Amino acid sequence: MPLSFPHVIGHDVSGQVTHVGSIVTGFSVGDAVFARANQQDAGAIAQVARLKADEVARKPANISHMDAASGPLTGLMA
Repeated sequence: MPLSFPHVIGHDVSGQVTHVGSIVTGFSVGDAVFARANQQDAGAIAQVARLKADEVARKPANISHMDAASGPLTGLMA
């Protein structure tokens, strides 16, 4: 699989939205979200991850960020 370097590894992520693109709807700065980043972008190991809006979901309030981040890839594998 060809990758562009530098490339930050990691796919499962959970955190808060810090920036929203001009054409993005449905998310606002401060929203708690989780996602499984696409293979090309990845970057979940970094302090800040860039994700496409269609890869992101709102994190349920009753689970921690750690629990939310552990779900996407394991859910796909199951």
